[in-house]
Amino acid sequence: PIDDATVTIQAQGGTPVPCVIQAGYFVAVLPQGTYSLDGRAPGYIDQTHQGLVLSAGSVMERNVPLLRSSVSLTIESDFGTPLGVGEYTVDSATTWSVTAYDPSENGDQGRRMRALQAMDGDGNPIALLDQGNGRVGNTFVMDDSRTIAVTWQEQILVTINNPENRGLVTGDGWYDTGSTVVWTVGSPDEVDPGRERWVANNPAGSIASLTVPVTETVSWEQEFRLS
Repeated sequence: PIDDATVTIQAQGGTPVPCVIQAGYFVAVLPQGTYSLDGRAPGYIDQTHQGLVLSAGSVMERNVPLLRSSVSLTIESDFGTPLGVGEYTVDSATTWSVTAYDPSENGDQGRRMRALQAMDGDGNPIALLDQGNGRVGNTFVMDDSRTIAVTWQEQILVTINNPENRGLVTGDGWYDTGSTVVWTVGSPDEVDPGRERWVANNPAGSIASLTVPVTETVSWEQEFRLS
């Protein structure tokens, strides 16, 4: 225990901070963070402040928001546009997000990046939930400063052109790089059932490992039944 006295707190990597202890305990090393000192405006603990008063029995240590008025949110992401980064009041609820898809930085129209997963500072996964307007993210209570790391997956576009708009095309769209792709064109388009129909010349195709954008065009031939 320390009786009423003026002592010095040394923040990690910061400047010694004079303060007053009133018949209480204190921890000599504090994590650097934002605190409200003696009712003044919030300031970083590595700045010099006087008049910080701890009540009897108070212990200042990490994860205890004693006198701390704000915490920060940081989003580490190589792609997309993060929203929600900044300072928050302790224990306030906040929603953060990133764009769900980001065009390829090399300008290739057939490639894009997809937000794959998010992790907190301890390596724990954070669910990426739909936030609307093409964004994904999550909401939580800011009981401490947080850093979120978002990882991304490249996707490649498969385009199946069907200029005559016959049959039913399946398999076109976006795929993760390296995916196996199978595309098909539906059953022949019968103009006069049993007598006249259109048949696709290339009704199906596959790609074992998708590495580049692919465009296929379906062509059709007209067939007649001779009776």
